[in-house]
Amino acid sequence: MNEKNSFLGNKVVVTSEQLHSNLVLSIPEAIQSAFATEYAEPYFICLNNKVIGYASLVFD
Repeated sequence: MNEKNSFLGNKVVVTSEQLHSNLVLSIPEAIQSAFATEYAEPYFICLNNKVIGYASLVFD
């Protein structure tokens, strides 16, 4: 993922249960947070060239 393709995260949907668990940010919020963090590497999870999820590795 990079800043040019980060807009693809807008199409990924988290369930309302995930969003209200206070453990999961919305995908756009998570991407913005990863880009603002020096030690984070954001990734899209793809299946058949379609973005189906998001993950970020944060090195501490």
